[in-house]
Amino acid sequence: MYAIKACKTYSHYSKKRNNNTKKSGYKLYFYDEAGNFHSKRISKIKAYWINLFVKKHKVKKCKSCGQKYLNSCPNCVYI
Repeated sequence: MYAIKACKTYSHYSKKRNNNTKKSGYKLYFYDEAGNFHSKRISKIKAYWINLFVKKHKVKKCKSCGQKYLNSCPNCVYI
């Protein structure tokens, strides 16, 4: 798992509760080993821990072929 960010999210869907309120929670955005993007709900304590101690990974874009990658471009490695 390659973590991107653990951040606070808001739900503005008003049919679930009073129109003047908004509900908040924390989500973890990450990439799995295959490179697929995922998000999942986490607790406040786990979000604090991830923001302090877990190394964040950013997706890079290859300038020659335009492929998105995490470590090295799979298309341009053997060129």
